Amino acid sequence: VDFNLPQDEVRKREKAKLYERTLDHLFYSYVFPKDSTAFSEYADIQYFFDKLGGVEIINVSVFLNDSIQQVQLIETYNQYFNYRYGESSPDDYGYAVWKGTMEAEDDDYDYSVGLIPLQDEYGIVLEYLRD
Repeated sequence: VDFNLPQDEVRKREKAKLYERTLDHLFYSYVFPKDSTAFSEYADIQYFFDKLGGVEIINVSVFLNDSIQQVQLIETYNQYFNYRYGESSPDDYGYAVWKGTMEAEDDDYDYSVGLIPLQDEYGIVLEYLRD
């Protein structure tokens, strides 16, 4: 899913289960295939839309079984984002933040990617924000 897409286009592309829909927000949930553990791993995906109706923020919370998986996932994303964007810098909320530029047909725009561990649970939050 890309920034600036309208809700109807996001709804066509998103494969997770839609849980909530408002004029400026779509909320989806995706349950990962079960393994041998009793806990179900899942991701909550939220899209927030600007006044013109385009995607402005994408927030993904991934809920995992244990701290080992959490550490591994954080390391994987850190390696990937550092390779793609360069070193991260922390923000005021504790996120590791990377900056990027999206080349679009009509206009280029800047965006940020933030990563932080979940509080009080195992998992991470990824946030994509159009600047």
